[in-house]
Amino acid sequence: ADRVGHRRVFLAGSLVFTDTIDKSFDSIASGGIPDATVRLSGLGQGGIDQVMNVDSRTIPAEAVTELSKLPGVARADGSVDGQGLFVLKKNGKLLGGTGAPTLTFNYNDAPNAAGQTAVTIEDGHVPAGDEVVLDRRSADLAGYKIGDTVEMITAGREPRFDAALVGYAKFSSGGLAGATLVYVDTPTAQRLFVDGNDVYTSIGFAAEKGVSQKELVATLKPHLPEGTEA
Repeated sequence: ADRVGHRRVFLAGSLVFTDTIDKSFDSIASGGIPDATVRLSGLGQGGIDQVMNVDSRTIPAEAVTELSKLPGVARADGSVDGQGLFVLKKNGKLLGGTGAPTLTFNYNDAPNAAGQTAVTIEDGHVPAGDEVVLDRRSADLAGYKIGDTVEMITAGREPRFDAALVGYAKFSSGGLAGATLVYVDTPTAQRLFVDGNDVYTSIGFAAEKGVSQKELVATLKPHLPEGTEA
């Protein structure tokens, strides 16, 4: 009976823990989701799926320009969502290990669906060139402060990437559930993750005042590049 009881407690605790993690990562994703998103077709439907799925397909930069001209679009921002980059602590060990993920993006000040700036830079400035911004918690855990050189490794053609830490990123949705946020500028993200091509992995859209999210998506759909969905 004791064994059965312990198993039930363990199972219940595991389910609560897993549910908490799912909700936390959905919160990370939803904090960055704009009014509408054009993304590659066939990805998962959950919030975290939009961030964590790895796909070699891309969206040409021309699509950002063309779709931004449509009625009801207030703003369009191309996003490079990079996977396979890892921060090294000052002691040379991997930050995060096999736990929470490292999420790398090209920085912009686009709003999320709640009208808030999805990511703000505090105590520093926007990254440019070989500069990087981390969330403050990850910077502290890794032993870095503004002005230090952050050592990173990648799974791409550029196996080592060192960049000056120039600021701390603050995410609008609050907690990151242990995830590490890394922000670089667009050319650097494209160099690291899409072979330097002027392409994106998704496009975020802000609607003009009075235009609903459903109306914006309906406007975008007839004009989408092949292999994408709104």
